Amino acid sequence: MKYNLEKGVSLLIAFLILTLMLAAILGISTILFNKIKTVGNIGSSVSAFNAANAGVEKTLYFDRKQIPVGATRGFCNICNVCNDCQDCLSSPLAAGGCDVTSCANCQVTYNSAFDNRTYNVDAKVTPNPQNPTVTDIFIGVKGFYNNVVRTDYFSGNNANPVPFISSISPTNAEVGCGGAPLDLTVNGTGFIPSSVVRFNGLDRVTTFISKKKLTAVLPPSDCKKGSFPITVFNPSPGGGTSNAVNIRFGALVFLDHWKRISFHYLFVYNLELEMAFERFVL
Repeated sequence: MKYNLEKGVSLLIAFLILTLMLAAILGISTILFNKIKTVGNIGSSVSAFNAANAGVEKTLYFDRKQIPVGATRGFCNICNVCNDCQDCLSSPLAAGGCDVTSCANCQVTYNSAFDNRTYNVDAKVTPNPQNPTVTDIFIGVKGFYNNVVRTDYFSGNNANPVPFISSISPTNAEVGCGGAPLDLTVNGTGFIPSSVVRFNGLDRVTTFISKKKLTAVLPPSDCKKGSFPITVFNPSPGGGTSNAVNIRFGALVFLDHWKRISFHYLFVYNLELEMAFERFVL
């Protein structure tokens, strides 16, 4: 009898231990499954966000790079040139708002896809309430992948920046510029391809190098005695005139500059002189 009781207790303990082990295994399996599912959801979430971001980038590309002749932006022409923009629709928010040339008050919607990712774009351009020459743009996109939805958006305007001049080169030149055009370099910020360098308020032939550098050509007729302001003008929308930095024209003179004098006294002295010339504009 005692033996059977001990045997029953042992079986009960073994059953409890097995039950606890099974519960622990099931718990760990559930945690691992949830972790794996979470990792999978993160991957799907990233893919969905990439899809949404692709919609923003595509819309900006057509707005900024695919600009029709005579227009300042390509937003209202997207449905005409985007081959993979499905169900593309341009809806004027005011009379003439989706005109391809002016494009000031328009809504564009379309769908697209790549690599099993899809996205829906809802974008608008509207007049800026503070500056009627500027239009604001808002792009909202929903990206989809494996039943996961992510959103991305962009907001901004098409205003050109106000330029700023930090330095010019040269800052001094001789009257008449030696009878030849003077190449002027302008350094600063906020330069755009349509920026124009102005000499004393007059437009001069300008070459856009970068957002921080322009070059201009001053004819010899500009090289008159005195100081004259150099500015940079950016056209509308937005834009404006930069600060002024002066260039000075004067007479070119040479000043003798003694560089070295050495005396060597032996029975007969030797005098060694070296003379250099430096250019100054007065």
